[in-house]
Amino acid sequence: MMKASLIAALLLLGTASVQGQSRKVVLDDDLEIGMDGDENILSNEALKKASLNSKTPKVVVADIVKTERFGLEYKFEGAASLWSPRGRIIVGKDGSGKIVNVEVENEFNAGDNFKETLNNQCSQDNLYQLRVKGQEDLLTSIPSCHLYKNGLNETLVFHTDSSGKSLSIFSYEIQDVNFLASIEKNPRKRRILTTKHFDAFTTKASVQ
Repeated sequence: MMKASLIAALLLLGTASVQGQSRKVVLDDDLEIGMDGDENILSNEALKKASLNSKTPKVVVADIVKTERFGLEYKFEGAASLWSPRGRIIVGKDGSGKIVNVEVENEFNAGDNFKETLNNQCSQDNLYQLRVKGQEDLLTSIPSCHLYKNGLNETLVFHTDSSGKSLSIFSYEIQDVNFLASIEKNPRKRRILTTKHFDAFTTKASVQ
């Protein structure tokens, strides 16, 4: 009788042990979360450990230690058109002298007549041209009709030479605004894409 009671007691202890183990899930060997009424609640300590053990890679951005500024000029295609100031580009470099960032500052006030000017240039199939002052090799252009159709929103891509320390070329990134708007689900972003403005340039810049 005592033997039977002892066996029954051992069986009860084993069941309790298994049940106790089933109440926890171990995360990363040392994080535990209850699986009963609080199954989706991590303790503060567990949250701290989860943060420390995160495998998300950190994005390292190079520090800009030096900037260089160059004038930005524009004109329309044609012999009668002269280069006029439009703003400047700011070239950011790291400690080794490599270019890590380019920004465009626009100081051009288009005024009420610029839309009409664009329309006239578009009717003649002329190009709208940009250049970096003092570096005549850095020149790009875009059809005037593109600006007239999409408004004064532009994206410029700057490329460095093999050393990464000097700009070699830059170019317009042509985007089909109507197509982008057709696939954009966010109403606010879609409205921004389809709203044309001609009072001032809005420029995005990147460096490659």
